[in-house]
Amino acid sequence: MPPGDAQDDPWFNESLMTAGVDARQQIATAQTYIGWGRYFGYGDLIGYANAVGPGKPNDIKNLPGHSPNNKNDVDAGNISYGITCPFGTGFCHFMAGAYQTWGGHPDFSGTLATGFDSPSDTLGIRVGQVMRAAGCHE
Repeated sequence: MPPGDAQDDPWFNESLMTAGVDARQQIATAQTYIGWGRYFGYGDLIGYANAVGPGKPNDIKNLPGHSPNNKNDVDAGNISYGITCPFGTGFCHFMAGAYQTWGGHPDFSGTLATGFDSPSDTLGIRVGQVMRAAGCHE
C-alpha cells in the first residue's frame, strides 16, 4: 500500500494531510540542514534549528498559505517537528518550549521539562515522536 493511505501507515496523519504537509519532505529538509551544519562546522543542532526555527523552511505555520492562527497548521507543525527532531524526545520537547519562552510566550500550564511549551504543542510533538518511533523517520 502506498505510504499515507491508511491509518495503520506510520506516515499517515490527518493533521499533516489536511495542512498539505509531506512528512517525507519535512524530514528531507531537516536532514539537508543538519548535513549543512556538519559540512560547514556549526553542528547538527544549529543546522536543525535553521530548518525548523521560526520562519524557517519547516516552520509550517509561517509558510505561504498557512497561519499561526490556524490550529491545524500549528498542530501539523508540532507533529512535523516531532517526526524530524533527531535529538531525543526530552531534548526536543524542551527546545520547543524554550523557543516559545525565549520568544516571550511561555505557557506556565506547561512544565519546566517541556520548557513551558503549551500542552497542546507538547501533545503534537509526542504524536510526531511516536510516528518517528513507528518508522516515519529519515
